Amino acid sequence: MIADILLLTSPSPDQSTFGIVLKIFGGCALVAILVTTAYSLWMKKKTSIDFDNDSTKANVLNLTSLFLRFFLASLLIFSGAVKIIDPLGTSYKMQDYYTAFDAQMSEAYLVEHGEAPPSDIWYTQLFSSLKKISVPTAVFMVVLEVVLGVLLFLGIFKRSVIPITAAMLFFFTFLTGYTAQTGEPSDCGCFGDFIKLRPIDSFYKDIILCIAIAILWMLSSKIRPMIEKGLDRQVTLISVSAICFLFAFSNYMFGLPIVDFRPYKVGNDIGEKTVSIPDEYRYGFGYKNKETGEKVILSDEEFATEWEAYSDTNTWTFLDRQEELVKEGSPAELDFSVLDSMGNDLAQEHFNYEGVTLWVVSGEPLKASKKRWESLNELTTWANEKAHRMHAYLECGAKTPQDVVQEIKDEHKIVLRFPCYASDGKVLKTAIRANPGLIILKDGVVLAKYHHTSYPTTKDLENLLK
Repeated sequence: MIADILLLTSPSPDQSTFGIVLKIFGGCALVAILVTTAYSLWMKKKTSIDFDNDSTKANVLNLTSLFLRFFLASLLIFSGAVKIIDPLGTSYKMQDYYTAFDAQMSEAYLVEHGEAPPSDIWYTQLFSSLKKISVPTAVFMVVLEVVLGVLLFLGIFKRSVIPITAAMLFFFTFLTGYTAQTGEPSDCGCFGDFIKLRPIDSFYKDIILCIAIAILWMLSSKIRPMIEKGLDRQVTLISVSAICFLFAFSNYMFGLPIVDFRPYKVGNDIGEKTVSIPDEYRYGFGYKNKETGEKVILSDEEFATEWEAYSDTNTWTFLDRQEELVKEGSPAELDFSVLDSMGNDLAQEHFNYEGVTLWVVSGEPLKASKKRWESLNELTTWANEKAHRMHAYLECGAKTPQDVVQEIKDEHKIVLRFPCYASDGKVLKTAIRANPGLIILKDGVVLAKYHHTSYPTTKDLENLLK
């Protein structure tokens, strides 16, 4: 099941991903069935409910409430777990939503008033403020998702858990509906970078989940808690919340995500992933049978030996040169530009370089501290001695790399001792969750990635490259 999902985590924009949704639902349903079976047997011994002797209606209602409870709980835990290891990624997705909302409302203002909205209009200020707190908001959201899943699984605090879960699912339905309607952002981020869904398929998913939580709400009286004592419930709530919060916090503050679902993960060949594969066609002479409508395409070799059979104009019509799709190609998985000060794209030359390269990657270079730049500068001497490449990719906006480097120099009184190039900030933040991060490649293959709290020493790098 998981292997099938992983094979479809990077579909093309036009490819339906509802099959992935069904696989996820199928996995959660299987878990729910197994847990429901085991729990119903346990309930027979611990409570007054007897699933064998109760009326058919009561039996169905009890089993339905159990199934929906464990189904939704397993989905919430799964969805939250794949995001809690990378809360920074969730914050970037939230920023994408804020940008899309701002742009949509600005467009509506332009249509209504015939002019662009003022820069200090209320909604622009609101979304700008929300972007500043997107990281703590993301941590809160992913922790809440996991905690709600655990509490729902245990059946405790149901009077609060079910309404909050319903409100969250209805809110997500609004977001995915908006995305499906406008196309922005292109990915809802429901399962982080682990699985990417088309907006319309994610919207359908949320509609189904809203129906499920509505039914469970109506059957909430059937839910029996696994933990009876009030004090034990409170301890469980506090413990689960604290563990999830500390785990999420550590995954962006003190290091890189413990699991990397992105295409820049260790072991991937970046050069291969930046190359698109064109469609493969077979070309030849086309003929159509007048009686049956059959179409035939002859290669040059076949035409040379069989042309007489198709020269009968009473039977065959010549269709001129024809093409037949033999193998469908695929777009490049990564769109990573590397621009010098003249605007030349050096991506392929960089990614296909045969040798060791130290990438300094910064999606927000002006927010990086002086200490971080100094630590990276110290590696340049070692890189030069070993004849390794070392250069930086910076988010520059409308500026040139030299402009940004000069601003860093003016701000921190430090001169960067490695070449710097411009790239897209969103791509850089996807490549590594650090500012600046350090990626070590050999022959285009990622060997290691380092957070700004734990840059390697030269000895570490020498051991890595042995």
